Amino acid sequence: MPPVITNAYKTGNPVTSNIITQYTKPLLSKPHAVAELIQWGTIIVFDNLIGHYDRLVLYQSIGPLGNSRRSLERGLYNSLKSPNGKLWLIDNESAFFYQSKYQGPIYKYTQLLKFNDRMLQTVCIFQSSLVAELRRLSRQPSAFHYLFDFAGSYEPLLANVILDPRFELFAKIFNTRLGQILEWVEHCQTLYNAT
Repeated sequence: MPPVITNAYKTGNPVTSNIITQYTKPLLSKPHAVAELIQWGTIIVFDNLIGHYDRLVLYQSIGPLGNSRRSLERGLYNSLKSPNGKLWLIDNESAFFYQSKYQGPIYKYTQLLKFNDRMLQTVCIFQSSLVAELRRLSRQPSAFHYLFDFAGSYEPLLANVILDPRFELFAKIFNTRLGQILEWVEHCQTLYNAT
């Protein structure tokens, strides 16, 4: 995890364009540091949206000295890094964990939900293309069903998959999370003029 995000997690002050400007010289000494920082923002949004529970959750016990159950220097769990610095997310099966705990359509905040929200609030810098796609997705009657149908248009066997009984619950929570992420983006843009 980049130190600037670790610091934002500890202090509760999100990474903004002003903070990046303060870190410009150290970041420029590492060719892919700014790009990686922006990728981390996208990863945080993605994992928050899908409820991924084992990529970032290992960082949730960051202590006062910046240590955690997983060494922050070892890199991002369930990811690969290409020679040009691009982060590739793998093993995305660990999504919707917190939804699978529910027996009914009640949206509860568990420790994981609070952690995901806290991680989201570490960043106020977003790729404009990501924000545009999230907004476009939010205009769908159901973002979850839209994506499911989109996947089905490329994978005909998806129609034969037996859906989890909580499928509609997952859809509802996914759509709710999308709305919450966009609220945070709007908050950032209002306070920090972030994109």
